[in-house]
Amino acid sequence: MQVFWNNLDQTKKASDFNGSYVYSVSVWKVVPVKNLDLIERFMESKSILEDTGARVEVYAGNWGAPGEYHYVLLYDSWTDLEASFAKLNFPRK
Repeated sequence: MQVFWNNLDQTKKASDFNGSYVYSVSVWKVVPVKNLDLIERFMESKSILEDTGARVEVYAGNWGAPGEYHYVLLYDSWTDLEASFAKLNFPRK
């Protein structure tokens, strides 16, 4: 089976991914009537995670994976990932 994904941020290009990254991926399967709710929550949490140093990408499944979303956190190193995750344990101002 072949699967295709679209980045929800249409400004991102393949050349933006020319490095070697450490990443964390959460895969979400959602019923069609909840798509917009999930995307709204993704976008709300994106700025919170970016404040900790993460680069956040959201992908929607097309052919072969309808209703599936990948929420991807990218980091330059394992140290950066660890520092970002540690910041999530502290209250936000």
